Amino acid sequence: MAIVAQSGEETLRVLLEWFEKNKVTYNEEAIKVVTQQQTQGGSNIVSPNGIGIVAKRALIDEEPLVMIPKCAVISSASSALANIFEDEGLGGSLALCITV
Repeated sequence: MAIVAQSGEETLRVLLEWFEKNKVTYNEEAIKVVTQQQTQGGSNIVSPNGIGIVAKRALIDEEPLVMIPKCAVISSASSALANIFEDEGLGGSLALCITV
């Protein structure tokens, strides 16, 4: 299977569609999901064809920024292999790497 590189804009579109489908929300008044941008000094905020998060204003300590439903979290416990991990005593990073 060939891997096709996507533009940052296409990756962002796919991510935002996934957010909507999986009911992931974020505080749009506080943060923004962005594609590659440059600062006034010329350095990149996000790598080429990548996406990132930038603050739109000063953030408040412990302010909720993203709400991710449990069903949208990728974890070894929620994977189709969860019973095998448990039977074999596998957990932590190894189980997560296999899951992803």
